[in-house]
Amino acid sequence: MQLVVRTLDVVRHLAHHPEGQTLVDIAGAIEAPLPTLHRLMAVLVDEEFATKSPQTKRYSLGSAAVSLNRGMRRVEEVARAHMAQLSASTQESVFLTELVGHRTVCTALVDGSHPLRLSVRVGQQLPVHAAASARAILAFMPEHVVDDVLASHELTRFTKDTPHTLPAVNRHLKKVAARGFDVCDQELDLGVVAISAPVRSHAGDVTASLTLACPKDRVDAMTRRRWILQVLDAAAAVSTEMGYVHRDVPATAQATTARS
Repeated sequence: MQLVVRTLDVVRHLAHHPEGQTLVDIAGAIEAPLPTLHRLMAVLVDEEFATKSPQTKRYSLGSAAVSLNRGMRRVEEVARAHMAQLSASTQESVFLTELVGHRTVCTALVDGSHPLRLSVRVGQQLPVHAAASARAILAFMPEHVVDDVLASHELTRFTKDTPHTLPAVNRHLKKVAARGFDVCDQELDLGVVAISAPVRSHAGDVTASLTLACPKDRVDAMTRRRWILQVLDAAAAVSTEMGYVHRDVPATAQATTARS
C-alpha cells in the first residue's frame, strides 16, 4: 500500500510542476529515499506515466498520466489548425516533421494555394543534415543523440550549399540552436527555400518541427523576415497546446530575422 501511495504522490507532485522536477526535487517533496524513488521513476517512465528530459534530466507527467485527465492529442492533431492558418496567410505549403528513431519524417502537410507547390508528402523522410525541418529538431537534441542520428545517415551533397561534413553540420546546428529557427536556402533543392521552427512537448523536449517551404522566387528579404516570425509564432502556439510552458525566445532570434 505504501508503494501505491508513494506512486500517487509522485504523479500528484509532477502535475503541479509542469516545468519538470529532478529526482532530488521529487525525493525532497515526497520524502522518499533516492534509491527507492529511482526504481519507481524508471517504472513510471517505462509505463509512460512520467517522462524524463534527456536535456535537463527533469521528470514531467507522461502521456499516460495526461490522458487520464483528457484524451491525449498527438502533435499532428494539435498542429493541423495552426498549419492551416499559416498556409492560408502565406499561400504556401506548411508541413510537420517528427523524429522517428533516427529518421526525420513528414507526418502532416497542408498544401499551399499556388499552382506551383513544394513536392513533399506525408511519410517522406527528410535528410537529417540538409533539410531545415530536420535540423530544427536536431539542433535542440542532446549531443550524443545528434551524433547517433548523423552517424546513421550518409551526408549527401545535394547542392553546392549543402553542409555535407560532420563539422559543417554541427556548426550549422549550433547556429540554429542560438537563433531558435532554421532557414534552408537551396541547400536541399535548387530554387527552394524552407523556414523551420522547433515544436516542444509538455516536457520541453523538441521532437518535431513546423516548416513553411516555397519556391525561392516567391520570397524576398522582407517577406522572409515576416514569414520567419509567423513560423516561430505557429510553432510556439503548437508547443503551448502540447502543454509546454514557454521560456524566453533566444535573444538572437529577433535580431537574426533582420539579417535572414
